[in-house]
Amino acid sequence: MIQPGSPPNDTEVAAWIGDHAFEYWKQITSLIDGKYPGVFVPEWLFGGKKHGWSLRYKKTKSFCTLIPEKDHLAVLIVFGGEERQKVETVKDQLSVETREEYEKATTYQDGKWVLLTVDSDTVEEDLQLLLGVKRRPKYEKSAEQRGGLRQGEETMKEAIITRDTANQVASRSEELFRKGLFCAESVLQAVAESQNITNELIPSIATGLCSGIARTGGLCGAVGGAILAINMLCGRDDATRTVESNYEAVRDFLRRYEATFGNTNCYELIGCRLDTPEGQVFFKENNLWDKCLIFTREAGRLAILSLGAVADAEATQAVER
Repeated sequence: MIQPGSPPNDTEVAAWIGDHAFEYWKQITSLIDGKYPGVFVPEWLFGGKKHGWSLRYKKTKSFCTLIPEKDHLAVLIVFGGEERQKVETVKDQLSVETREEYEKATTYQDGKWVLLTVDSDTVEEDLQLLLGVKRRPKYEKSAEQRGGLRQGEETMKEAIITRDTANQVASRSEELFRKGLFCAESVLQAVAESQNITNELIPSIATGLCSGIARTGGLCGAVGGAILAINMLCGRDDATRTVESNYEAVRDFLRRYEATFGNTNCYELIGCRLDTPEGQVFFKENNLWDKCLIFTREAGRLAILSLGAVADAEATQAVER
């Protein structure tokens, strides 16, 4: 790894950085290939015996560089001025460790050089977020293209809507709920994060839907948040576009949710009105917060599954045509 000549192969990289770090090596290279198909050509660079070999992803400028060091893996990302402004909008979503590394990184004439040691799932998730800031994945349109939040129906086919994504959104919805966001807010935020979507209106546009639409006993807030999330990914942004994909995804979600919990109405689901003192007492005495946590978690999961089901159906129809 520190000798000139031919670039190292996977076996040599694994032996040098260790099996644990090599798992992250494989995940990161697969992630870049999957999210940026045909964009980058990985290029091995030799930095002399002191630095050895590194793998750079570059188009017109450097995207990131994977540095296989003895017994660990480091990734270098250089952020220009505009990119640093974008990082500020997502910095609160980074782990404390990664935020500290970002803050102490040196800024040179060509940008801020951020070097992360990827040794945990948390750091890898941070890396994915930062790479999304560096260059938006091919499946995701820019904020200008999607008009703030609205992306257009074709985005649903391009977004990451796998079963693994559904499980990740479910876990993140639960985590956000435990941290203090309410049901609708948690679901919308979790789905947005899964697609690297950031916007100052998220999650605030979901607040009034929480607690059964502002404690009126109406639609379950988790359901409302999921519908907003579906709209975010496949709502139309032009009167000339069809609503069919969106409507089918929403209907599919409602079917799944009702089949799981028996209803989509807050009062029917928890058996009390949250706008009365009696209802508040009943909610606490019966530990209904735990029940709402389950509603929130599963609404996030089901929203992704419904989007996936509709996208798969449309893909099949396109092939048949």
